[in-house]
Amino acid sequence: MTQSYRNVLVAGLVLFTLCLSSTGLAAKRKSRRRPLKPVTHPVILWSRTLSETTDPEQKKIAAFKLSQYSQPIYQDSVISTLISCMKDSDVQIRVLCAKAMGRAGNQSKKSFIRSALIETYKNDPSLRELWFALSLLEVKMPKKFRICF
Repeated sequence: MTQSYRNVLVAGLVLFTLCLSSTGLAAKRKSRRRPLKPVTHPVILWSRTLSETTDPEQKKIAAFKLSQYSQPIYQDSVISTLISCMKDSDVQIRVLCAKAMGRAGNQSKKSFIRSALIETYKNDPSLRELWFALSLLEVKMPKKFRICF
């Protein structure tokens, strides 16, 4: 009888240990699953504001913040938003986006950005701030497109 009592006690302890370890594993699995964090990079948020909003004041604020951002802008979505906003009907937004394009891109995208800036400059020579953006990219403009300040 003591032998069967001992076997029952050992089996109970084993089951109890297994139950505790399985709940511990489940808790570990749950703690490992982290929800995806929303995109919080300011450049991406300003770009989304610029592309999605219809309020002209919010667009101007987002374009201004992008133009004042001092680090290189390398996100593809931001660069495509800047290119599309350089064709905006508001001159101030176009100027600010052109200024932001001066800080956009990495080495692989410099020629694409240069050609977009030059094309915009050819189509709308009234954008004097675009010359500043082009000078940041060290682009030499032909004489017929230069503006004297």
